[in-house]
Amino acid sequence: MAQVCKARCVAQCAPTDDLIEFCVALACQVEVGAARKYTGMFQCIAHVARNEGLVPLWRGCLMRIARVAPGMGITFTVVEQVTARFG
Repeated sequence: MAQVCKARCVAQCAPTDDLIEFCVALACQVEVGAARKYTGMFQCIAHVARNEGLVPLWRGCLMRIARVAPGMGITFTVVEQVTARFG
């Protein structure tokens, strides 16, 4: 039971680690030949937070967790089982 609890915790926390960085990277992308809107990650975060608030930085979090969490849970459980058996 403890393994299941650890797997769920890891599966839910892992996708949110790089979510803000992912959203900022998307915001910083530009089309070929277009002028750059942001000069870097921190300038992008400051601009989005000032003009739109902090909520857009977390946009898509639920769908990302729904996509990544099952795989992380399976991976964590398999690693624990293999380590326990052969470790």
